[in-house]
Amino acid sequence: MESPLQHIIIGQITRETVLPLIGPPAVDFAGGAPLYAAGAMALWHAAAGLAGRIPADFPFEQLESFRKFGFNLDGIKKVEENVDLRCFTAWKTPKRADHDNPLNYFSKIDYPFPKSLLGYTPPPAGIDSRINPGPLTLRPSDLPGSYLEARAAYIAPADFLTHSLIPDALRKGHITTILLRAGERYMVPAFFDDLTGILHGVTIFACGENSLRGLFSGRSYELAEMIDHLFRQGIELALIFQDDFSVLLVDGPGKRSWRVPPYPARIADPSGYPDAVCGGFLVEYTRSYDPLRAAMMGLAGASIKLEGTRPLYPAYALPGLAEARLSIISEGVTEF
Repeated sequence: MESPLQHIIIGQITRETVLPLIGPPAVDFAGGAPLYAAGAMALWHAAAGLAGRIPADFPFEQLESFRKFGFNLDGIKKVEENVDLRCFTAWKTPKRADHDNPLNYFSKIDYPFPKSLLGYTPPPAGIDSRINPGPLTLRPSDLPGSYLEARAAYIAPADFLTHSLIPDALRKGHITTILLRAGERYMVPAFFDDLTGILHGVTIFACGENSLRGLFSGRSYELAEMIDHLFRQGIELALIFQDDFSVLLVDGPGKRSWRVPPYPARIADPSGYPDAVCGGFLVEYTRSYDPLRAAMMGLAGASIKLEGTRPLYPAYALPGLAEARLSIISEGVTEF
């Protein structure tokens, strides 16, 4: 097991309930983007320091299983504000999920309605604030000093201010590689000019193609132009997630681009797939600095997550399974 502080993972932990495509419901477990990245890291025998904010009533004991895999929880800070972190997801197809009306879904599957979902309403739609931090906005002062001794960081989707404040703070430590996956609530045309501030100091930028097109709505319809704009902000690599679970990997300095195909997994639960890819990617990239191999490893590990629920599902995979999938994925890589 590597030192927990080879990497850190920053983002919003949630309380999830998932109705997967295959298998029974997974009710009220610790989830969210950073934990899915952590599960993929554990698959590849790596660990990290986790950082995020949770309310005082969050069941912290649900995070203890991550400690068993070597993860450091010192960066998870409890706040006094009462924040509802519940998240309900009912998968209807591998590409489509519903987050509303859990009572309707549980009644259809003849499963007792969880008490943890009483009074649940999905978060309201909207965009982030540029100036007003929320109770879950992570501040640089929230990070333990030891976390800044890490080599690399994954900043999972979060609010605009978290993504604006944290990268520069990380660069002031020993962290030289920062992988940031965009937050959906600022990937809109109104934030186009603000993206420069977020990408300053970021090594690898990740987002979905649909999100990127949303950001550029009214400005460009050409994906190549959008990606070129990202590289002009100073990033070195881009990971663009596709609807078919493949990833476009673009190496700006090397002037090379690849499509990395997904492993043909039996999809049970797509929750956390992009974050599992990013977690595996960061582990290999900081070992070899080979972006293509890192992307293939990311997709190999994430394919295991697709086949089960909960963030740590990949960590219990049979030995050699991810490596075998890596070999199959490598045969389908195309350069463009």
